[in-house]
Amino acid sequence: MNCGSDIIHPSCVGAMIAMNDDGFKIMFGEIVSTATFLISLVLALGAADMGINMVKALNALRCAFVAGYINLWMLLGSAFYFLRFFMLDFLIENLIREAYPRICTCT
Repeated sequence: MNCGSDIIHPSCVGAMIAMNDDGFKIMFGEIVSTATFLISLVLALGAADMGINMVKALNALRCAFVAGYINLWMLLGSAFYFLRFFMLDFLIENLIREAYPRICTCT
């Protein structure tokens, strides 16, 4: 798994989302599904050695990712449209162009 490294999966090289609400939703959907998988993996592998409160905390974090963090795409969208008003939307577009292949690799 090359998640978090500079090694990009071949199918993700040059991958890009559309710069609109649907693209932002796709990007954050992939982030949330990857994070939820990792939290569930830690919970499944380490639950035997954790106290009950730690297990409940990880389960609550997993639920928060599924229920709440999926809507963070709205913050990215707001920043993008705000910068678009000042014709600076290329700043976020460049960040996404750099980050999305790594997110795709994690997924």
